[in-house]
Amino acid sequence: MCCLGTLPGSCPGFCRWLWAGGGYVGLVRVEDGEINLACAFDRALLRSSGGAAAACRKILAEAGFAPLLASLPGLEAASWQLTAALSRRTRPLAGHRLLLLGDAAGYVEPFTGEGMGWALSSSLAALPLVLRGLERWDGAIETEWRRRHQRWVRRRQVFCRALALVLRHPGISWGLHRLAANAPLITSSMIELLQRPALPCSTD
Repeated sequence: MCCLGTLPGSCPGFCRWLWAGGGYVGLVRVEDGEINLACAFDRALLRSSGGAAAACRKILAEAGFAPLLASLPGLEAASWQLTAALSRRTRPLAGHRLLLLGDAAGYVEPFTGEGMGWALSSSLAALPLVLRGLERWDGAIETEWRRRHQRWVRRRQVFCRALALVLRHPGISWGLHRLAANAPLITSSMIELLQRPALPCSTD
């Protein structure tokens, strides 16, 4: 993911999220009147376009916002701030007196803030192991944490990972959009599945 810090411009106040093949661009006008851009690019798009600014321009044009480019004259000269990839896995999940939780344990491309829910679920799942480890640490705690993390976090990330892959295909994305418009109950069920809280207890 690449984030553009602040960019002077004369655009009217707005907040937009634009998606096209190879990534997306979000634009928001902040308090001092400047424009902040946050972009997520596939590596292939970055390589083929020759950099973040060119990739951003390509997405804006494909999304039908080519006229907006005239309002962003400083795009190439702006200061781009890089972040880690939107999806990654961390191994190992545990070490001597160490259990990785939340984003430190890995994450998938976010959609609706479910990462915060996964972090809370993993903290609840880790609590009995932490209390046990305060008395005496042993390798079984590390093994048990890997099992708990698989059950309470990683399995729930599968849906988001699959959705991220599907949304990279315009034809399938268009079909899902039509399904959401014509069958809102299905869409509601998918959102509920995505956001349903997981609350581990000490016996799980």
